[in-house]
Parts: sequence; structure tokens; C-alpha cells
Amino acid sequence: MNLKCDKNKIKKLFILILMILLMSFNFLLLIPLFIVYKIVIFKPTKKPLKILAKYSFLIVFSPVIFILWWLILMCISLFIISINLILIINLILIAYLYFAFFDKVIIFIVKNFLTIERYFNRTIFSLKKWLDNSYLIIVSKINQNNKLTINKVIAPPKLSI
Repeated sequence: MNLKCDKNKIKKLFILILMILLMSFNFLLLIPLFIVYKIVIFKPTKKPLKILAKYSFLIVFSPVIFILWWLILMCISLFIISINLILIINLILIAYLYFAFFDKVIIFIVKNFLTIERYFNRTIFSLKKWLDNSYLIIVSKINQNNKLTINKVIAPPKLSI
């Protein structure tokens, strides 16, 4: 194998492997890859054992580096999880407050503007007497599937004295 001719291909291959390892956060495999890259590409004339002895501290300390990297990643992920939990709790609180406000608005509208009359299988909602003594009566019933269907909308003529 001619290293001088294939040097660019080997560099491209190592860069591709490096990018894949960086994207998958697998830094434990980067250290042996770095040593092989140093031996093969940069110093092909020297003996591999001398270069391997030069970079052997990386092999010795690779578990320590991996554990430190793992601890850093765990701290970062716990920080991100705690921020997400705080945001979810805030969103639930905001949704609850919004629903409580919306519920009070609906109850206010029903109490002040609507009259509700319930019969066996139908409920009649009608607007209370306001705006020139006119009514809007909505006759509805609940069918067998418990769905509310509006049958008629009756607007009686205005009463004049």
C-alpha cells in the first residue's frame, strides 16, 4: 500500500469516522483512532512503537477521560431535564389559570345572559330578556351518543307595547 498516494483518501476516511463519532458522542473510540491517525498519516517513517509509546498516556488515561466526559454529559443532561421540568410545570400552571379564568367567564355569561330549561331528553337554552325584549331560543337535544344537536333556532318577533 502506497501511503503517499493514498494519504488524501485516508484523511477523508478518518475525517468521516471522526464526524460520525462526534455526532454520536462516542469519545472513548476517538483516542485509539487519534493514535492510529498519528501513526499512519503524520509519521509513517518512524517506528510505530516509538509513536505508540509517545501517545500511550492517552490509552492509560482514556477510562478517566471517558468517566469525566460521562460526568460532564450527565450534569448537562440533568440541567436540561430540570429546565424542561420547570417549563412543563409552568405551562401546566398557566393552562390551569387560563382554564379557571375561561371557566369563570363562561359561568358569568351563562348566569347573566342565558336561561336553561331541562326536560327529559332536551335542554332549552334561551337568552335572557335584553336588547329590546327579544329572545333567541335554541332548542337542542342530546341524542343516544351523548352528542348535543341543535334542532331549531327560534327568534320570536319583538314585543311592542
